[in-house]
Amino acid sequence: MSAPSVRLVLVRHAEHDISIDDGPLTALGLEQATALGEALRVGASDALFASPLLRARATASLIRDDYETVAGLEEFRFGPAAPRSDELIAERADLALWRATHRFPGGETLAGFQGRVADTLDSLATTRRGPVIVAVTHSGFIDAALRWAYGLDPDDDWMTEVELPNASVTEIEHWRDGRHSRGAPRFNLVRRVGDVSHLPPELVTEI
Repeated sequence: MSAPSVRLVLVRHAEHDISIDDGPLTALGLEQATALGEALRVGASDALFASPLLRARATASLIRDDYETVAGLEEFRFGPAAPRSDELIAERADLALWRATHRFPGGETLAGFQGRVADTLDSLATTRRGPVIVAVTHSGFIDAALRWAYGLDPDDDWMTEVELPNASVTEIEHWRDGRHSRGAPRFNLVRRVGDVSHLPPELVTEI
């Protein structure tokens, strides 16, 4: 007999203005979020959470009027000294983050980030406030969530990355105490990753 599970729907926020720190959604981003809301059809009995960052809250508000912010859903905390240019990071090996202990000055380590993501997901899954738990978050968080789903330890190196377009959906079915009585004590089924089938091609972006 199968044990009860929790359906975790992790949504990457819609496109936002990247010219300023945590900018608002762009006009295209508003269209993405609207299409996302229509596709997800989050019901009153489902739980809806969002990162406290503006781009996530704005996306969540177009999925459903009421939602709860959760600090743990924030993106990787780079810190004030992190370079803002992807080109600069690509050119300088000393700026690459991939070992668990790596960090930018004033920011969190990759291991600390992974631990935060795991704690947040464990907490959300334990609440079981509805048949579906929807969390509007960020690409880095979803990357770490997949590591959590596959059982990677916070001290493991980061050697993979997932393509996650704006307003995409990643879905994990989670059995906190195992799927079957004689199976693994903890089990996850990754149902979809970076899904944008709800968006027309002209609305698909990866900023």
